[in-house]
Amino acid sequence: MDKAALLKKAGLSERESDVYLALLSRFPATVSEIAKSGNLHRPDVYRALPSLMESWLVAVRPKGKRTLYVPESPRRLERLYENAKSSFTAMIESLESEYSRSSDRPTLRHYEGQKGIQDVLFDIVERLPKNGEYLRFSSRRQIPDAMPPLPERYVRLRDDKNLARLVITNEESLASKRERPNREIAAIPDSFWRFDDDVTKIIYSDRVAIIDYASKTAFTIESAPLARLEEKIFRLLFRYLRRDGQDERSVRDRRKKFQ
Repeated sequence: MDKAALLKKAGLSERESDVYLALLSRFPATVSEIAKSGNLHRPDVYRALPSLMESWLVAVRPKGKRTLYVPESPRRLERLYENAKSSFTAMIESLESEYSRSSDRPTLRHYEGQKGIQDVLFDIVERLPKNGEYLRFSSRRQIPDAMPPLPERYVRLRDDKNLARLVITNEESLASKRERPNREIAAIPDSFWRFDDDVTKIIYSDRVAIIDYASKTAFTIESAPLARLEEKIFRLLFRYLRRDGQDERSVRDRRKKFQ
């Protein structure tokens, strides 16, 4: 394990990491002793100590005419790491805002294979905020061997963020699904059309994703106006289908039918 590399993630420079690790191995210590312990140059130790003390990672312990230094508990690094993580997240949000303003034209991204499909799924759960929501058209055929399980990381992020989802699917899929928190389902009646094209469309954030499971291809369209339009169409259809008798009782009846 590269300890210096991990300390950098907490916001320490290479020089600060080397001095702190050297001091951990032997303390209390003078500047000369720190330099010797870590095979460092004394000027580098002098430059690193003020910032380490400012971060509450090093303290001074005077002893007569000598100035000794002692390391604080490494547990303090957790606070530094959380602060660095918060700053990084804020920076990403700022850069994302600049990126979104850079062009008003839709951006199309194409993905191939199972990994490409997983990349799209990860983008959904990573991009949405905590307690966010996405909308999904699921025109899937219920063929167990043809439906690989959802990636574990996708499910974990989805649940950790408490993401809600509305789903429009077919009657067979509706009947086979178990009740889950944060998920509401409506079905297109088989009497209207067989909704089993093995294609999924997902509306989230400012994007629309389409996944063709038969050919294992997918693409996303980044466009706020298009995402808003798709959302309006989805919500209108979802409201209509739920008003058309698809309450919890009818869901249970359909489950019995397909068992």
